[in-house]
Amino acid sequence: MTRRYLEPAMTTPGVEVRLHETILYNSLYRFDDDVLVNPHVLGAPAGQNPVLHFRYIPGGRSFRHYMKSFDYAWERGTSA
Repeated sequence: MTRRYLEPAMTTPGVEVRLHETILYNSLYRFDDDVLVNPHVLGAPAGQNPVLHFRYIPGGRSFRHYMKSFDYAWERGTSA
């Protein structure tokens, strides 16, 4: 479903989408120094769960914490 929503953006210069087979407990969407985190709650579709917005702040920990997970999946992903 996400791929269908992102399809129009996939041909935009500077936009990159990758697919992976890792198990995630969040959907992560990175935009430069911002990351949107959609936590997965068992039994509820993603659209019924909150979206958390984290911005990179020097010395802050939340953005870097989620980016470690993002980078792990990104490095193992393949171009869509």
